[in-house]
Amino acid sequence: MSGSSVSARMSATPRLTIWQRLRLRSDFVANENLKFRFGMRIDDEAWGHGYLTAANPTVAIEPYLAYLQFKFPGTDIELTAGYQPLSVPHTEVFYDSIVLAADDGDQSSAALHVNIPVSENLSVQAAYGRLLSANRTYQQTTPQVGDAFDVYQLALPVTADGFAATPWGLVGVYGKGADPDGLFNAGLLSAGSYLNTTGYPYKDNQNAMWWGGLALTVEALDPVKFYADAIYGDAAPGDRERNRRRGYFIDAGITYSGFDWMLPGLFGWVASGEDSSLSNGSERLPVITPKWGPGTSFLFDCDQEFGNNSIGVDPTGTWGLAASLRA
Repeated sequence: MSGSSVSARMSATPRLTIWQRLRLRSDFVANENLKFRFGMRIDDEAWGHGYLTAANPTVAIEPYLAYLQFKFPGTDIELTAGYQPLSVPHTEVFYDSIVLAADDGDQSSAALHVNIPVSENLSVQAAYGRLLSANRTYQQTTPQVGDAFDVYQLALPVTADGFAATPWGLVGVYGKGADPDGLFNAGLLSAGSYLNTTGYPYKDNQNAMWWGGLALTVEALDPVKFYADAIYGDAAPGDRERNRRRGYFIDAGITYSGFDWMLPGLFGWVASGEDSSLSNGSERLPVITPKWGPGTSFLFDCDQEFGNNSIGVDPTGTWGLAASLRA
């Protein structure tokens, strides 16, 4: 039998893959002012693999939500504390944030969030989150090495008839030893930082990172709706120039909701990209946990039901146009 015959025979063999997952959320409500949510999950897996293997399954159950929500007595100020979805504002037509996303509640952070209503049209939202803490309570070496990644967020949602705008800011303090597993390397580091020989991505023990943005939605011309976001970020501006990463990201979309059976949309985005030098750092927007996509897209990791249903294209440093027809 020739090699080509084997290839043809193998490619003709039918394959069936069945995926399964479980989400269980429980709400414990004392009254309208005091609530607790607890969520457990068994993540996406194919039959016959991982925890769905016969006779020898791997451990797969994990908590993904555990937070207390309460109102300050005598006010409408709401506090949420614990392991909760944490993201920065982004227009809904692009699913979630390109910088820090909660993935529709499926991605959580240890955080404290405060929502202060100022009026019917304005509120103040502030949050603190600890995204990484490599050594927890005790340092493994002396002198002390920064081992935590903390973020501080402020947003001012403004609404009016047919209009919504949310200016926001995010500041991070990144310890150079906070991410030994490289969980956020792809989104935060520059190519030049890999030239470091110390085993750390930065020279300074701790580095500041900041982002600022605006999320804008206009529905005054309903059924035509307009969406736009503008973001700029700068990671490690005080470290060696080659370790710095800074850039912008802008997106815009328009949808027409006049049909009962279909939602057409047009989308576009543009972002700063790399130049030819490693010595001056990266010119792409730094991102932490991005979940972004125009409309509904198989290219970008966004609103797919299962975790492996996209190609996983990185939108930072790119530009593009897209059209979608959503049922």
